[in-house]
Amino acid sequence: MKDDSQKELLKTKSLTKQEKLLYFVGFPTGHGAVDFPFGAMWLLAPAIANSFGMSPTQIGYLFTAKILGTGFAYIPAALIGETHLRRRFLPFTLFLVASSYFLASAFGNYLIFVVFMVTGAAAAGAWHPVAMGTLTERMPDKKAFALGVHFVGGSVAEVIAPISAGFLLVITGWRQVMQCTIVPALILGTIFLRMTKYIQIPSEGSFGLQDIKATLFRMRSPVTVLMFLVLGFHSMAIMGLFTMIPLYLQSERYLSSELTGSLFSLMIFAGAIGAPVLGTLTDSKLQRRVILLSLVGVIVATIPLVFGDGLIYLIPGIMVIGFLLLGLRPSLLAMLLNIIGGRQTTVMGIVLAGSEIVGSFGSLLSGIIGGFDLSLSIVFVGMLAGLSALLLAVLTAYAAEN
Repeated sequence: MKDDSQKELLKTKSLTKQEKLLYFVGFPTGHGAVDFPFGAMWLLAPAIANSFGMSPTQIGYLFTAKILGTGFAYIPAALIGETHLRRRFLPFTLFLVASSYFLASAFGNYLIFVVFMVTGAAAAGAWHPVAMGTLTERMPDKKAFALGVHFVGGSVAEVIAPISAGFLLVITGWRQVMQCTIVPALILGTIFLRMTKYIQIPSEGSFGLQDIKATLFRMRSPVTVLMFLVLGFHSMAIMGLFTMIPLYLQSERYLSSELTGSLFSLMIFAGAIGAPVLGTLTDSKLQRRVILLSLVGVIVATIPLVFGDGLIYLIPGIMVIGFLLLGLRPSLLAMLLNIIGGRQTTVMGIVLAGSEIVGSFGSLLSGIIGGFDLSLSIVFVGMLAGLSALLLAVLTAYAAEN
């Protein structure tokens, strides 16, 4: 075991300059490019709802369909990522994202619009297990930090996307704004075609039925199941927050689209700061304590969002909930990967699929709750974080006894 640990540590330290550029700049930027259209969607949703005559519940259905599309793409993408096709697959996802969102913006038929939106979400989802699995393979002793850095790229895009969408909506329609959001994917797709030779391919180069069985067998322990539930409720909280917070700020707090976009981006930016910070902390022995306190902090942060009067309460509440709730995701993923072990790209695909599919119900339920009272949909986010904290406490107690 000691020799294996030393070998893993050597892997992390032996990254070439090209790999460092690729993994710490290229991968986060690519993450941002595939997530940019989805990031803008949170602000485009009210305009799209007006265009198609959708209710808050129907918006919840749309995001649920997109998130389910993302979730179902994870495992097939992960299996492809275990082969020599990994290098070609990453730029393919970028170009598919661009083409899907462009076609969605071009059609006036609602059903065709939804099909292309789901396809774009699935293409964006396909990027994640391959990129994140590669990162954890190369940096096995710093998984939370590596995933946190990757998370920053997507977060920066989701900071810029809502702000730009909010301001562009003042001067043009949502279809034109959506078409603008695909530019980063087109640029990064072209760049990645020249960088693929530096992407590490799996040493096995293939993946069979026996490998799938072995991976699933690793996930049968009670600790793994409990950790899946922790991650699942956490994902529901994130999706519920993303789906309803723009509507809440505009409909309940009467904020403009520009200010709503700025506050939404501030929340994402706080999460981008939180991801590597919390990741560094959770790569230590403080892992479970940091995660538990962060989840409790999310519950506290929902109070000023719902009951505070004015921006003086909204801004701190949004920053704290962004830092803790969004920033915690890479740490939760890393914790679950450490519990399961095995082939990281495949495990990552299964973990992301499970959390995304479960998380989609956060959008669905928050949309239904928001149909009655948008304030309650924010309270619901805090309740989901509380469930995650409770299950983590149970997991810690169970692990201590066994």
